[in-house]
Amino acid sequence: MLHRRPLDPAFPHEQQLQAKASPVVLVNLLRVAEADILSLAAIWEKDVT
Repeated sequence: MLHRRPLDPAFPHEQQLQAKASPVVLVNLLRVAEADILSLAAIWEKDVT
């Protein structure tokens, strides 16, 4: 299930969308079960090459 949470609760998404700043840096945080780390790394490497 997808959960959207700001990295900085003092600057929530809605406030960020109103900002007139550039460049923009996108960050995706992933939580992966320890047993799945190697599989994720292999898929990620295959996808970016």
